[in-house]
Amino acid sequence: MPARKPLDQTLILLVALTALFVASCGADSAPVNSSENNVSTNNQMSPNNTIPSNNATGNNTTPGNNAADMGAENNTAANSTTPGNNTSPGNNTTPGNNINNPEPPPFRNGAPWPKFRANAEQSGRVSFSLVDDGSDLWSFATSRGIFSSPVVDGDGNIYIGSGDSVFYSLDRDGGTNWSFETGEVIDSSALLDDMNQVIFGSGDGKLYALDATTGMMNWAFEADSPASTGAYINWWEGNVAMGSDGNLIAGNDNFNLYIVNRVDGTRIKRIRLLDQTWSNAAIDIETGDFFIGNNNLIDGLPNMFSYDREGNERWTDSTMGSVVASPIVFDDRVIAGSFDGSVRAWDKDTGMLLWSYQTRDHLYASPAQLSDGTLVQASADGTVYGIDVNTGVERWAFDWGAPIRSSPAIDGDDNIYFGTGDGHLVTLDDQGTLRWALRLIDGDRDDLNSSPALSPSAIHIAGESGEVFRVPADFCLRPAQAGNTACLQGPNEPAAPMGVSLLYTTRFGTQLETPPTKASAHDGLTFTLRVREMGDTVLALFDDASLQVTLDPPIPAKVTISADRQFIVVVPEQEFVSDMMGNVSVQVQGSYLIDPMRTGLKTTGGTVDGNFLETFVFELERDRNEMSFYPFPEDHTAAAGVLWLHRLAAPLPTLLPSYNQIGFDSLDYLIVFVEGVSNQGTGWVVEAAPTGPNGELEPVPQTGGVFPVSLDYNKGRWVMAASDGFSFEVLNFSLGFNSFRVAFDEELDGSLVIPADVTVETICADIPVYGDFLRDLGLCNPNSDVLIARGAALLSPHEGGSAMSPGLFTDAVFSVENGHVVAALTESRIDPDAHYVGLMLIDDITGEPVAIDDIGAKTTLNMDATGNVSRVRLRLDAALSGRQVRAYLITETYPAASATLALP
Repeated sequence: MPARKPLDQTLILLVALTALFVASCGADSAPVNSSENNVSTNNQMSPNNTIPSNNATGNNTTPGNNAADMGAENNTAANSTTPGNNTSPGNNTTPGNNINNPEPPPFRNGAPWPKFRANAEQSGRVSFSLVDDGSDLWSFATSRGIFSSPVVDGDGNIYIGSGDSVFYSLDRDGGTNWSFETGEVIDSSALLDDMNQVIFGSGDGKLYALDATTGMMNWAFEADSPASTGAYINWWEGNVAMGSDGNLIAGNDNFNLYIVNRVDGTRIKRIRLLDQTWSNAAIDIETGDFFIGNNNLIDGLPNMFSYDREGNERWTDSTMGSVVASPIVFDDRVIAGSFDGSVRAWDKDTGMLLWSYQTRDHLYASPAQLSDGTLVQASADGTVYGIDVNTGVERWAFDWGAPIRSSPAIDGDDNIYFGTGDGHLVTLDDQGTLRWALRLIDGDRDDLNSSPALSPSAIHIAGESGEVFRVPADFCLRPAQAGNTACLQGPNEPAAPMGVSLLYTTRFGTQLETPPTKASAHDGLTFTLRVREMGDTVLALFDDASLQVTLDPPIPAKVTISADRQFIVVVPEQEFVSDMMGNVSVQVQGSYLIDPMRTGLKTTGGTVDGNFLETFVFELERDRNEMSFYPFPEDHTAAAGVLWLHRLAAPLPTLLPSYNQIGFDSLDYLIVFVEGVSNQGTGWVVEAAPTGPNGELEPVPQTGGVFPVSLDYNKGRWVMAASDGFSFEVLNFSLGFNSFRVAFDEELDGSLVIPADVTVETICADIPVYGDFLRDLGLCNPNSDVLIARGAALLSPHEGGSAMSPGLFTDAVFSVENGHVVAALTESRIDPDAHYVGLMLIDDITGEPVAIDDIGAKTTLNMDATGNVSRVRLRLDAALSGRQVRAYLITETYPAASATLALP
């Protein structure tokens, strides 16, 4: 039976909006359940991709763990080690013993990069120089995207988790030492301690401690359930920190921050916050105080916190965006960036704001620090800034162009390393001048938002492609790489012309200096505005009033300006057509604005600074098959097409992947072909999940993640759309959309050309409660109130691309009763916990699917004496009165029965 995934804040925009919504819900949450933590210990696990079958969680807690929230510590003996640790007693120090003798936390001896940001204070800087040892560059592929960051031990072993739910230990040559499978995606960077443990969190709600040599599990600490905290999930998305006393500090998506004993995994303290915590705690090793950010967005309530070593709150402050970046402690101050686009410095003792520096976009990356104190802050605006740590004044800026979510690492020579959103590893000197850059990913999923980890001879980083890379020090400076086109030599920034430019932007968010020569007749087109003055990129916006888009040959098309007014989307309402040369041209002209009023990321107004006029010419792709390989069923005994939509990416606007790209990447939907004639018809989209690790993909039973779509095919080109406005249930609340559109191509042999083109729109005013939060985040266009998201997804045939009736009942009788469409089943074998079943309506006159808000939530099941489904009931909206519809009973991935009904 497939389980509903504990989605990280999203299920759709496709998934994207929910990420923002959930992050805004903290204030209304239920009280924290005071039940004890669950800790499981087991050293018998095989290191080869299996989790122990006896890993049941119980209440095996140490006496003294019944402290109230925000209260007492665990009294576990400091010398109690877990069997199999191979450490001598006494390695775990007792809390409080370092007050008069400050020292760094007990990280792995000799590990050059034992945790996220390298050290307790999180400077991202190491003392050693990187020296090329002549080793090879290599990559290691996992089966999903990687959004966590590696750590490295003294032998060059690399430890990292993937979106494929597996945690890997790799040797310095790229071989697998061992791997450990968890129950969900891994978005948390690990920590290496001096007890030979590697400690990391997973989306399955568990914080794991494994033996770093064997991969055997020492213990697993389970976060409180979401139901007990008022949250939606209990993923560990933040990274793990460790105090000088050896205790672990880690935030969870269940609105709790935990202090955990690293010896046995018992909870020492639980601290209630307002929202999810992805930020990693920075430790002041002089005092033991720690500092951490939080995702809270509710205006005026805190999302930046200071605690003493015991976890008692010292001070708080509020920014206008989530603080997901990890702070840095330096001298008398603590510094962190926010999703409101500003990096701030606070007095570490009082919390008084010392200075603030604003970038052009949100800050996902954590700051690093050069040896002279200069702060190095990368921004999603594509620029890395050198900032005076005392005054907040910019010293230098390096423009790359693509969004940067990778937190910079700095070596002993003050060389700076970071990944980019277009697949490059970049290294700068201490003045922000390019030394060299290497394109590591030359494909669509090229975001290197993992942060580099350094060892004396290499840089280690991972990317959305699912690959882990080990790059030898100064690889591109080797004489043998002089002709390598993947290498870029300094000292100049990548050539970007001064003035105004419109850049063709791919569905994965990459801005191309040279647009492609071809386009598909049904795809949407995206163009991004870029203005550069005096060597720097400036914040510039489209002027809605002056924008004109002209198509030649002309066809109806919808033009939408993004919320931040930095890109536009052109979606054809019918297919683009070609001129006599086989081309279509798109002319874009208008004015651009500078100096808008800013409140965080939200902008209003602006002053006209110039004009632009650009024409793009595309050759339209060739026609393919007249008929698709994927059938609409002729009757209830014929095959029905079934496609699998997966690995969603939503790179535009840039804030969306920063909130939840790993969540997008892990989603699965099945598209059921319901009825159609001449390659035009209707389909049913249903949330799906694997039946288990490496199990088959099946619809999620009783999911609310369902909605109808139209399916149109023309000579190899498919458009799947829902354009009448609809909503459906996401994590117990309703999420509405104006339109949803996926365009994809089918080859002559029936294979699907990937990736598909995705466009989703909503009106912020139509989103109950959360619309205002979206506006405050700058995700709603200030003039049109539209939130538009652009992205891509993979589409594949599901189990050969067609399905037959699963035969789960003998007969179905449809009726309309008391405002419900009802399907009564005879001899049902539909187990509601194992099978999906639902009802879909199609207008009998137009043939279009009937949009019913929250159709999943309005569907109820009645059971017979054996516990199988006997009746399926769909509550009707009053607006449907008087219509004639065709009702379909969907079982699993097949339209198993239907009837024509008149709605009273």
